[in-house]
Amino acid sequence: MEPASLINNLFYSQLNNPIQMKNLFIILMALISISATPMTELAVKGSCSHCKQRIEMVANKQKGVSAAKWNGKTEMLSVKINPEKSSVEELSKALAKAGHDTKLDLASDSIYYSLPKCCRYRD
Repeated sequence: MEPASLINNLFYSQLNNPIQMKNLFIILMALISISATPMTELAVKGSCSHCKQRIEMVANKQKGVSAAKWNGKTEMLSVKINPEKSSVEELSKALAKAGHDTKLDLASDSIYYSLPKCCRYRD
């Protein structure tokens, strides 16, 4: 049996079972909502691979964030964030608390100077 025919048979066999159809609908809606969330960019200061790791870790721990990637050359964080669960402003505050200045918030001096020397981008 060809793969397309197999997929067709599996899909149409689910139409006869209301519970399976409901589960399939839920999965499809979840996939659509995840892919529909646009990427947002936020300027985040950093200088090294340790910064990259910290920035992405903080971003990914935020509620509503499904993807985060920081570019050290441009100092831009690309993030996929669900606006119903979090906001760029909340993410910015969390990054500042981790020692990284953003376009919206500055890290306190005490937190900034507690970063490893390789991560001090202000100096």
